[in-house]
Amino acid sequence: RAYEQYLLLIAEACAAMRTKDTGGAGVSLRWTSTSEDGTVKTYDVACGLFGERAMALAAYAGALRRVARDGLLVPVSEAATSTAATGAAMVLRRAAGAYSHLADKVLPPLKSSLDVERANELTGSFANVMRLMSLGDAQGAACRRAREKWDGA
Repeated sequence: RAYEQYLLLIAEACAAMRTKDTGGAGVSLRWTSTSEDGTVKTYDVACGLFGERAMALAAYAGALRRVARDGLLVPVSEAATSTAATGAAMVLRRAAGAYSHLADKVLPPLKSSLDVERANELTGSFANVMRLMSLGDAQGAACRRAREKWDGA
């Protein structure tokens, strides 16, 4: 919940900066990406708070995927497994929505201000692939629940 509040605050800050036409100039932030080739790489995000918003949204969507995965890995009982699959599908759809928003609304205005070498999280293609993976995983969780209900009938 705290991360969701942070995303709301940074979105409000970006909206306020848009009205003042500053764009967060002069603000440079540093993010660490783990979505590369298994190594940890650090990038300076020089596009100010708009870049911070994009990286934070990508991290939030990734955290949602992790929460869904962890919920599916720990089945306690048959009823808990069914509930976990339903919850995981819902959380994965939220992650897909976050990636979709990132690709469609947040990243396009940043494209011209990003460095050529940038974190994968700041590319529209990465966000689209992660959106599709999240939707596929959500469908898989829904199928798992349906199969379990069918087997139990």
